[in-house]
Amino acid sequence: MYISDEVKRNELIGEVTIRLIFNREEVTTDNLVSELKSMAENETDEVRLLLMHEVRRWLLGYLGLGCLTPERAGWLDKLDSVSLRSPADLRLVVSRDDD
Repeated sequence: MYISDEVKRNELIGEVTIRLIFNREEVTTDNLVSELKSMAENETDEVRLLLMHEVRRWLLGYLGLGCLTPERAGWLDKLDSVSLRSPADLRLVVSRDDD
């Protein structure tokens, strides 16, 4: 079974997020980028180092002037705007993939 690059990137973002939470730091794009840079300084695996670079570059795109709000950043584009009444309507759903 092959894991896609997108899944690997999401796992890395999750790992960095958990590190920030355990260090009692605010989870922001700036802090995610800084933590990835810090992790990269000690990384020996070249493939993982490249992944860290790609994720940092992707996150830096969200620091641009055109991404001042989550809606403008496009992360809600896939949701049906009629069904989303407020941020409280977003729910985390855990499911199992038994395949």
